[in-house]
Amino acid sequence: MNIYIMRHGQTDWNINHKVQGLTDIPLNSTGIAQAQEAFEKLKNIHFDYVYCSPLTRTKQTAALVTGNKYPIIVDPLLIERDFGDLEGVDFWVYDMSDFWDRPLDKSFNNEETVMHMLYRAQKFVDKLPKAENILIVTHGAFYRALRAVLTDVDVTKVNLYDFKLNNCEFFKVERNS
Repeated sequence: MNIYIMRHGQTDWNINHKVQGLTDIPLNSTGIAQAQEAFEKLKNIHFDYVYCSPLTRTKQTAALVTGNKYPIIVDPLLIERDFGDLEGVDFWVYDMSDFWDRPLDKSFNNEETVMHMLYRAQKFVDKLPKAENILIVTHGAFYRALRAVLTDVDVTKVNLYDFKLNNCEFFKVERNS
């Protein structure tokens, strides 16, 4: 099974360095162009299933990246991390790398803990059907948790912040069904 995890296209909050979290920001014109470019890279792959988070930016990206050829399954488990009090804050004001290098079960700014994100990621992975190719369109923070679960990373030995994915980039994981 090939699982393609893609981060949504660019939004205005991305270019303004604001923490988006659960705020429902749509793609900007650059994000739309990025998704259209990603379509060209993926157009020869048949996806058995396409999943995305319920936020607008991922739904727009999933539709554009697939050329509207597939039904898109919206799954709330794929939603972005709730960043609590940091929602809407300029991330240059706050050291986001430090935000990831903390005890996994602690919340310091009313944010969703890393442990809870990992739980959501595992719950999502556990319900994936057997398939040849699956596309998952999600968010930068949740991508980190999903990648850790899919690649069996020991999260006590890595800083998940190091798992970066630019807008409309994807990470491919090959797993035995």
